[in-house]
Amino acid sequence: MKIWTEGVSKAEVEAEISAFFQVLRRGDLKLARNSVTHHSDDWEHQIWSLWQDTWLIALEDRDEDVADESFLGGLWRSERSWLQSIDIEDAFHWDDVGELVQPDASVYVNIICDGVVTDVSAEFSVVRVDGGLALRRDRITRI
Repeated sequence: MKIWTEGVSKAEVEAEISAFFQVLRRGDLKLARNSVTHHSDDWEHQIWSLWQDTWLIALEDRDEDVADESFLGGLWRSERSWLQSIDIEDAFHWDDVGELVQPDASVYVNIICDGVVTDVSAEFSVVRVDGGLALRRDRITRI
């Protein structure tokens, strides 16, 4: 997890969010999880929801099914190739103005799946931690 000891720019935060999604697309759930701090301990449910709200909808649009859509079935976890279809829009949406990010500022970015912008977004905040500021994943949810 990256910690900024001094003021952080929006461009730096956006680069960290992009890096988070690059790791996620590679299917490295552990590294993605460890690259940011988290608002709550719901990581696996967030990834499962991402799978449901993006990839399963893309499959449905193609009239394709999966054997098991359940959280406990774990197909979303064991077969991670679906993550390669996840991306983010270029536009980041901030709740504050200015070039430098204020502590507790939040930003969200819309999720793309299979080249299509979805109604799912990922929200992050910049929060105080020991030693400075860090990026926190707040939630990944349908909007």
